[in-house]
Amino acid sequence: MENRCELMSEMINGLSVRWGSDVSDAQKDILRSMIRNMVDVEGGTFRMGAKQGDYDGDIDERPGHSVTLSTYLICKYELTQREWMAVMGTNPSFFVGEDLPVDCVSWEMINDHFLPKFRSMTGLNFRLSSEAEWEF
Repeated sequence: MENRCELMSEMINGLSVRWGSDVSDAQKDILRSMIRNMVDVEGGTFRMGAKQGDYDGDIDERPGHSVTLSTYLICKYELTQREWMAVMGTNPSFFVGEDLPVDCVSWEMINDHFLPKFRSMTGLNFRLSSEAEWEF
């Protein structure tokens, strides 16, 4: 039994991945590649929003303010259709191509469907980036 548990978990890019029992080898290969493309973004402080006297920005960008972020992980690349299909089993994209970014998906589809399924497949608790993390 010990060997089976070892095969169901592994370290990838410094992350402890616990594979779900129903994840195929082909899915694991795709998800391993995705996990390897995660990079650390060193936290820091930056000014977010419109600068003093800058009235070109939207009202929700004023006033500018200081934001401090902890170090976080983010993928170097956009989510591809191949990665989406490895998790979800279908491709909702209009512009079809396995190496193209997935399109025709909403924030809710990713947050409420893709990420929970990804978590169950890998044991990793990834989430969408916050607006501040994305802007940083």
